[in-house]
Amino acid sequence: MGAAPRPSNRACACSALWRIARAARAARRDPPCVPQVLGSVQTLQCSRRPSRGHRSSDELLSLLVLSHDISPFPCQDIITTPFDPTQAATDTLVTTGWYLPLLAFVILAVLECGSARRVPAGSLADHLLNLAGLAVQGIAIPAAGYLIATRVLAAHSPDLAGSLRIGCLGAFLLNFVLVDLVYYAQHRLFHRVGVLWALHQCHHASPVVSVWATSRNSLWVSFLFVYLLLNPLLGFLCDCPQGFFFSAALTASLDLWRHSRLPERFAPAWLGRALVTPAHHHLHHSLDGQGVNFGANLLLWDRCFGTAREPDGYPARYGTSNAPGPWRQFLFPW
Repeated sequence: MGAAPRPSNRACACSALWRIARAARAARRDPPCVPQVLGSVQTLQCSRRPSRGHRSSDELLSLLVLSHDISPFPCQDIITTPFDPTQAATDTLVTTGWYLPLLAFVILAVLECGSARRVPAGSLADHLLNLAGLAVQGIAIPAAGYLIATRVLAAHSPDLAGSLRIGCLGAFLLNFVLVDLVYYAQHRLFHRVGVLWALHQCHHASPVVSVWATSRNSLWVSFLFVYLLLNPLLGFLCDCPQGFFFSAALTASLDLWRHSRLPERFAPAWLGRALVTPAHHHLHHSLDGQGVNFGANLLLWDRCFGTAREPDGYPARYGTSNAPGPWRQFLFPW
């Protein structure tokens, strides 16, 4: 009779985890800390030597503990926390979602290069201004929002974290619908109030509207947008911040899309019944259309407040009249 097959390293590691979980449940009142657990696991070695390229069970368990950064916490917190597959899937989704705007930018820029409506050549100052805007709104603003949520709010109001119990779908809609309404109101103020228009004019002064000009703005208006303060605050309050911030990433991607110069076939008519399409937003950037189509994601708000206008193709001329020079627009637009 042949020898019984020896357990694999993975089986040994799973057996070790099961024994530790059982011991922690038995000692619920005084659970062992992680270093004690790791010490006890050393007796749960596999009988065979690991082959090259494989790890022993205690090495696998040590990597598991360290990779999840749970060493400062008692085992009771680890063992008694149920595994939520929905939460795990959402975590994966939001991790991917942070890269969504970058992926959208690359795809749209490539499509614009091959499109019949490819971006015409502009001045060097316009190109540098576009790049500066992308750096501020694509890097500085998200980084500032992250610091507000993780350093300021978490340090001063930790009890409020997750207090808004609306689930992942509710958190997604909170950003996609409610924040969009607040942005619509703020965008109208940017066009109505003289001081704010001076700050926002830089965005409309571009003679070419494309994915590259999406974030073109004066330096100061970037820090006045609702996204900087409202997104970190609401995301911090939501019990599912993953859903909220994935919606924020989707909003940023749609912003790139509605500024792009792609042909109308990339925005079918049925989509334009609900969303602000590139044709809608390009009309907003035209010389005679800056009083319409203020929404970001949804066309709903423009229709509700009487500022919606259906486009008839793409406009022939963009920009504003009497705009100051490019770098004055960016640094000192008054």
